[in-house]
Amino acid sequence: MNFKFNTKLKQEIPVVIDFFEKALYSNKIFHAYLLTGKNHEIKENFCLEIAKILNCKSQEKPCNQCQNCNWINQASHPEVPISLTVEADSKEIKVKQIETLLKKLSNKSLFYRIIIMNPADEEFLSKQSANILLKTIEEPHERTIFFFLAEDYDSVLATIKSRCQIINFPEFKDLTINSFAIENNFGEITNNYFKVSEFVKNLKISNLDFLKNLYNFCLNKFIESHNPFWLNKLEKIEIAQNRIIALCNEKYVIEELLFNF
Repeated sequence: MNFKFNTKLKQEIPVVIDFFEKALYSNKIFHAYLLTGKNHEIKENFCLEIAKILNCKSQEKPCNQCQNCNWINQASHPEVPISLTVEADSKEIKVKQIETLLKKLSNKSLFYRIIIMNPADEEFLSKQSANILLKTIEEPHERTIFFFLAEDYDSVLATIKSRCQIINFPEFKDLTINSFAIENNFGEITNNYFKVSEFVKNLKISNLDFLKNLYNFCLNKFIESHNPFWLNKLEKIEIAQNRIIALCNEKYVIEELLFNF
């Protein structure tokens, strides 16, 4: 069995794809994921790609030729994915929508069911609605995965976050940071302020934006490896961000961060 993710997705979110490829090959897919990041289209496309992979009938998945793949590509599959979003006459996902979902999940299915909750921010998924879901997330039905989509980790209810594996989807500029790190050897970022300054200038982003993107780069590395090395980097970046917000000399803060990285 071979998993072949969409080429465009592999270019847009290489760390996320690598993480899920490993999970698929080791048969360690989790039952609930919180996908954070501002690019909703990429997150939704990723969920559909997973839906195809898990329901594809071919050895190389997704084949984009079998009935399940074609149905999902044409948005005409009878059961996959199950998408919950805010209806036109409401400001949040309704309790009734959750109850309908749970009733549907109580029935057996021939398919691997993918539930996409978008948006899953507390503003749109209330405590009342979320509480009805909690037992199902904790004790999921067989061959069922929940994907909760939100812009920001902090905007999601703690009860949902605690039951999900968190996957951050970097913004486009993060990918440039990622490419820069790979092409120039990660160590070179940490000891050459002039090179970083030129890089930031060419990207036309602020030092704070650079730190945010560098933070996301390190966060994705931690998600990928679970190595405490990256947690240490994240803490140092947070300190630098707070110092710049407190109006410290930006050049000095960046220089000190990279010198001690």
